[in-house]
Amino acid sequence: MGATLTKNLLHITFSTRLRAPLITPDLQPDLYAYIGGICRNLKTPLLAMGGIEDHVHMLVDLHKTVALADLLLNVKRESSKWLKPRGKSLRKFAWQKGYFS
Repeated sequence: MGATLTKNLLHITFSTRLRAPLITPDLQPDLYAYIGGICRNLKTPLLAMGGIEDHVHMLVDLHKTVALADLLLNVKRESSKWLKPRGKSLRKFAWQKGYFS
C-alpha cells in the first residue's frame, strides 16, 4: 500500500479575550517563537505568524494526525501560561473562545 500524502495549509486567526490590546510589539517575537515550538511539538510546522495587539494570525501545515481543535487547544493553553508571568498587565491574560480558520 502506498503512503498517504497530505498538505493541509490553514490560516488561523484568534484574539485576546475582549480584544484587549495586550500583545505589545516587544512581546510578539518571543510569543511567536514560543507558539512555533508548540506547533513543532505537534508535528505541525508554523510557516508564518503575525498580528497586532489584540489578535494573531497563524499559517500552519496541519499534520494529518492532528485535529485542528487539538492544535488550538494546546497553542492557546500553553501560550497563555507562558504570557501570564511576563508582566503585571498579563497576569489575567486569556485568549477569546474560538478561532477563525
